[in-house]
Amino acid sequence: MDSRVEEGAIYDIEEQLHTRDTSPAALQRFLLAVPPACLAALQRGEDTLAPRCCKDTMMARIVEIMEDSPPPLVLADCLNAACSLSTLQPPLQAQLLSPLLRAAVGQTVSGDWQQEPIHTQQFIRALPVDLQALLASLLAESPDTARLQLIMEHLSPWLESRLPQERARALGSTTALLGVATTLPGFENSADWPRMGHHVAQLGLFISDPSEDVSRLARKGVHSLYRLLLHHRGKEPSRDLGPRDTLRVPAAGGGDPALFPQTGPRGDASLCGPLLPPVPLHLPRDACRDPWEGKGSDLPAESPWFVSCRPQHPPGRGPVVQALL
Repeated sequence: MDSRVEEGAIYDIEEQLHTRDTSPAALQRFLLAVPPACLAALQRGEDTLAPRCCKDTMMARIVEIMEDSPPPLVLADCLNAACSLSTLQPPLQAQLLSPLLRAAVGQTVSGDWQQEPIHTQQFIRALPVDLQALLASLLAESPDTARLQLIMEHLSPWLESRLPQERARALGSTTALLGVATTLPGFENSADWPRMGHHVAQLGLFISDPSEDVSRLARKGVHSLYRLLLHHRGKEPSRDLGPRDTLRVPAAGGGDPALFPQTGPRGDASLCGPLLPPVPLHLPRDACRDPWEGKGSDLPAESPWFVSCRPQHPPGRGPVVQALL
């Protein structure tokens, strides 16, 4: 990466941490500066931004921005920035990880952005995938049952929401996270997971859901829990069982629908190199699909925040999400 790009990114980060400017332009500069700064460090073979920038301080600022209920485009940048930071050392401690999860999961799962301008809808439809990329990266940062349980504790309440779209989004994130856990090396060597039975029962309630999308996600989630149990016991399935085989659920007709339109990268092309280290994080594509996609209504004029804050470039996913998918 060009050293001038890196220096500019570090400058924008330091300026935000010093001034805490809440203007749309300042927040955008800060959030979009985090991924290239992390990328530059990884390319140099380093795993930290110290001493110039503190990971915990940067993450705390991102959490503050998310807690203020930002517009969806700013929330997407927050998720992408937090995902980039999670690739660096040291791992986040529980006292900072819990607020991050509470803000990221809560804002993404409960968001109601049907009245947003139509030109922001592709960003909004990608928000569940951005969240799933962040959760996967946080789990890869410390791949053990304690970290998985902490993340699940912030998803489980939303599975019991009264609103079906919130339950569906939480279920998609849960299924994707469990799918990632089955691919992480060394995860089977972590401690026992006493709450596994609770999560099996919770997901099992969705198997008979009238929505085929929801039912399929639930079956995949339970199947991932089954594989985690076998891996922990040092065993493998006798054959490559699918979720329907494992749960003895009759096969449903039709193939899996596509996830989201594959579009160009968000942000300047120079900032879109691979950010993640070579960890096999493979998010299940249909598990990432939001079953409530496309339930929009009449959309108003452009948001002033978008006009003043967002550069004009093709919509799509950030570099961390691209690296994960």
